[in-house]
Amino acid sequence: MNYQVTPPPSLSEQIALIMHFNKKTIHSEIDIAKHIRKGLPFKIVEDICLVLQISQNELSQSIGINVRTLARRKKENKLHADEGDKLYRLVRIYARAVEVFEDKKTALRWLNTPKTTLGGEIPLSLLDTDAGTREIEQLLGRIEYGIIS
Repeated sequence: MNYQVTPPPSLSEQIALIMHFNKKTIHSEIDIAKHIRKGLPFKIVEDICLVLQISQNELSQSIGINVRTLARRKKENKLHADEGDKLYRLVRIYARAVEVFEDKKTALRWLNTPKTTLGGEIPLSLLDTDAGTREIEQLLGRIEYGIIS
């Protein structure tokens, strides 16, 4: 029998799937920036909540967007560029965690559990700032390479 093993989706493919980017039109981060600047559809918020298994309230806290603002965006059916950028940051971290842990459930558990190396903070709670996001990216990199964190 000839079995074909399908490789797991790459980081960029995971991000494209979650954010509904057409993989044929995304060739670089510049292309992603163009999509974000145009305004992402609100459906992405709902899909991200499903993927991360969190409520819109938890999502709003994690990325620093007011719940009432999200409600207005739902009526408008479009996110502003800065809001889309925050969602992209969240999805990028989630996809990176899945890549490092090679399992969605493990990645979600890790993202929702306080870390001593983060001063007891939950990784998802630090995504409202670029500095917090970079710290989580660095921590995931250390984990990937087996550096004790």
